[in-house]
Amino acid sequence: MLIIDQLAALWDELSRHFAEEEDGGCIEEAVCRCPSMSREAQRLELQHETLLDQLEQLIVRCCLTTTTGECADGVKQEFEEFSQQLHMHEDAENRILQHAFGGSFGIDEPCSARR
Repeated sequence: MLIIDQLAALWDELSRHFAEEEDGGCIEEAVCRCPSMSREAQRLELQHETLLDQLEQLIVRCCLTTTTGECADGVKQEFEEFSQQLHMHEDAENRILQHAFGGSFGIDEPCSARR
């Protein structure tokens, strides 16, 4: 499978994943249980479009760099940066879930314990 195909498959998967999150699910339930997390959840939801746009731009640049489907080193570096941003995004979502559902990720007291 060519790198361009792998990036396109990743875009499809992330697009579905983000759409599911935006239609309700664990993050929404976490905010219901812990309303103080709503601002962070909204901030993270706004990142979805930006992340998808960044990945789409990478795909376009990769297509322009070669006709064989292999990306130039600069595009690979951009992907590493994108990957790091995506991991930070997912880590932040996990912190919301851990906070609301009783996790202990550097948070003194989960919201569910205050009920």
